Amino acid sequence: MNRLALVVCCCLALVLPSYGQQTAAEALIEAQAICSDYLGIPETRVAQYNASVYPPDRDTMCMIRCAGIILGFWDDGKGLLLDGARQFFPPSVDPTLYSQKVLQCIERKLATCNPADACAKAYFSFRCVLRRAEPTTPPPPTPPPTIESDRLTPEKYLKAQATCAKILRIPPNHLKLYKQGIFPDDAETRCLFRCLGIRTNLYSDTEGPDLERLHAQFAEDQPLEEFKAKAQLCMEANRPLVKDNCTAAYRNLYLCFKEHFNAFSLKHRQTLLNTASKGAENQADLLLYSDDI
Repeated sequence: MNRLALVVCCCLALVLPSYGQQTAAEALIEAQAICSDYLGIPETRVAQYNASVYPPDRDTMCMIRCAGIILGFWDDGKGLLLDGARQFFPPSVDPTLYSQKVLQCIERKLATCNPADACAKAYFSFRCVLRRAEPTTPPPPTPPPTIESDRLTPEKYLKAQATCAKILRIPPNHLKLYKQGIFPDDAETRCLFRCLGIRTNLYSDTEGPDLERLHAQFAEDQPLEEFKAKAQLCMEANRPLVKDNCTAAYRNLYLCFKEHFNAFSLKHRQTLLNTASKGAENQADLLLYSDDI
């Protein structure tokens, strides 16, 4: 077993996000941006989504599924989650009556859907939620987060991992490996770390690891230029081995900064354990960590 101290909580239960003062429209725009970035959807299409235009193509359908998982209105096993979907109901309607109409609409729409196509089911279900909503002017784009305001916390870390596990449908046999501190260089694990990097604003497909953010998060005691130089050497060594976006994230984020993720996990071990255990009844005991912590 490699001696990793990385704590991974890839729970299969729904983890509802907390948006503070953020409105439902603002939260939706943020989730659409995250999911479009993850799925490689161009910015011109994102502008359509922000104007509540959702064409029935494959990219859009899978973007809605991803956003639904983040915002808590979709679950691949349960379908539309009304508690999460109510945030998008028009303010003037009776929530109970509107819920009934939404469910009736979903029943009709999904009758012709492939039962195994989660993207299509999420898309048509969400369209049922929005079908009677009055058009609204989207709020102005949210400014990019600062390093300090977006600092990674144990709670954010676990929530990002839970969301990514659901989006990617990480299989149980991989969860068992992760529980042993084993993160194999395979398609599932590589894409998990890509999702985590994008979700936590530590990584992007176009720019790679955000070195300044990683330094501020993990290595403030080390001179920035020294930190960057070491990272660049690692990423340069990985260049011939990078074949796709998931491989790039696994090698350039996870492998190059593994020691920093380990130190983070050691520092916050008790908080990570406590945070994960709060949902233990619904998470099937899927707190994953290596036994050498």
